[in-house]
Amino acid sequence: TGLFIEVSPTRLSVFQASRPGPRCLSQRLEPAHMERVWQGNPADASGALASIASEFGSNPSSPVVFFQSPTSVSGLFSCPAQVRDITSAARMSLSEMASFEIESNAWCVQPIDRDRNGPKRRHVVVSAETDESLRHLRQLCERSGMPDAILVPIEAALLSRAVDTAIAHSKTEEPLIS
Repeated sequence: TGLFIEVSPTRLSVFQASRPGPRCLSQRLEPAHMERVWQGNPADASGALASIASEFGSNPSSPVVFFQSPTSVSGLFSCPAQVRDITSAARMSLSEMASFEIESNAWCVQPIDRDRNGPKRRHVVVSAETDESLRHLRQLCERSGMPDAILVPIEAALLSRAVDTAIAHSKTEEPLIS
């Protein structure tokens, strides 16, 4: 079983992937509680998160935390398949999207796939977050009893899944939306 946690501006949700089916518990938060998380004071939210997670039994050692923060930025970057250094090109695109210097903060370029039909292009999801926001989110997880949580910007996860789905449908040439 896996534990997945969503941290958004107004809600903490905990999902447990298990048999016979997934379970979900959620708690609405006042926007001020999440604002305090991003300011380095996660007390209100960490108590709520620990309470929700305890409903599932013992806390896992490394749950996946999908988060949405005020400083997180994610996007999709595509280029012709023959471009050799897609990471550098994608990083330049990411630095234009972010409102902060990405070289001195956390950033990632995740290759997705290549097109199978039509003009051949390579696709990557790019994501960046300030070290300060990650530190505050890590504090939230530690105070909630989950010091080894895996942090993933929710926009990056959604983009990756959307591109995977689109490429899979292009291989079969079935319409994505019918």
